[in-house]
Amino acid sequence: MKKIITLARSHKIASFVVITAIIAGGYFAYQKNNSGEDAVDYTTAVVEKGMLNSSVFGTGQVQAKNQVNLKPQAAGDGLDVIEVKVENDQKVSDGQVIAVLDSGQAQEKIQSAQLQLNSAELKMKQALEQYDTKTYDDKLARQLQENTVKQQQIELNNAYKDLEDYKIKAPFDGVATNLSIETGDSISRDEVLASVITEELQASISLNEVDAAKVKTGDRAVLTFDALEEVETTGEVSKVDTIGKVDQGVVSYEAEINFKNPSKYLKPGMSVTANVITESKQDVVLVPNSAVKSQQDAYYVQVMEKPEEKTAASDEAGNNLRSQQVEIGLSNDKVTEITSGLKEGDIVVTGTISQADETRPDQNQGFQLPGTTGSMGGGGGMK
Repeated sequence: MKKIITLARSHKIASFVVITAIIAGGYFAYQKNNSGEDAVDYTTAVVEKGMLNSSVFGTGQVQAKNQVNLKPQAAGDGLDVIEVKVENDQKVSDGQVIAVLDSGQAQEKIQSAQLQLNSAELKMKQALEQYDTKTYDDKLARQLQENTVKQQQIELNNAYKDLEDYKIKAPFDGVATNLSIETGDSISRDEVLASVITEELQASISLNEVDAAKVKTGDRAVLTFDALEEVETTGEVSKVDTIGKVDQGVVSYEAEINFKNPSKYLKPGMSVTANVITESKQDVVLVPNSAVKSQQDAYYVQVMEKPEEKTAASDEAGNNLRSQQVEIGLSNDKVTEITSGLKEGDIVVTGTISQADETRPDQNQGFQLPGTTGSMGGGGGMK
């Protein structure tokens, strides 16, 4: 009987050891899966040398390089249009007459000035015949009459100049557009009759105050257009406003860009987006922006060591990584220049991909023993 009791006790002890081992094994497996030791994949990039452009963006419209709005130069309102000599959007040359206004008043001034000149000349002729002595008074009288003739000649010349104000002329070679008058119309002095624009176009864009400080004349630009999706052209900054415009507390500066190879489909008023290259460097060491990290005032990257260079401790997945402090230079929205700390051909980490969602078990599942129902560990897993 004693032997039987001993065997029973031995059987109970062995069963307890097995159960304990199973529970411990499940616990350690669970802890490993929840201890952050999930498999991690790294996305990497090879350090390369190349050209780096730093740029700013601005939006605006296509416009004529030069535009003049034509208004009547003649004095007074209620002027009648006698003749319109061009059609809308017609090419014109410098000085070509676009429209003629009623010049009746100007003609009357010319006639009056001509009569006064004729009268002055007649009086001077009489003076020359009358004052033929050599006295001082005679000389003075003749000089005064000559001056009167000269003054009346000036008045007549001015009258003829005023007559030209009744002709609306093109100020330069270009295109007459926005023609808003017809023969017989009555217009005011402040009314815009037409505009003359150059055929040469340019882009006028708006820049915020931070970007405007970086842009200078001569900078190269790449331009795209909302209305012409497949058209891309280049240009050069020709002007940047010195004084900004304030709208609801926001300061902006206008910049003008001359097209180098404009598309024949461009029209004034089209929306344009300009990528202005403010700085460019050749043959520099480049890495993706996502590879560069900062800590306090220092920058660093994670370098994936090559097999022949492995000196750092491996991570859980066997990858050999080391943190490398670097100095940075120019950057844009994609890449950053590395001025020291890396060389061409190095491999840097740009990101990580965790497989935790695929490998980590549900924490609410617990661990089930063979031959039992239900689970051990409760809702939060084993602690």
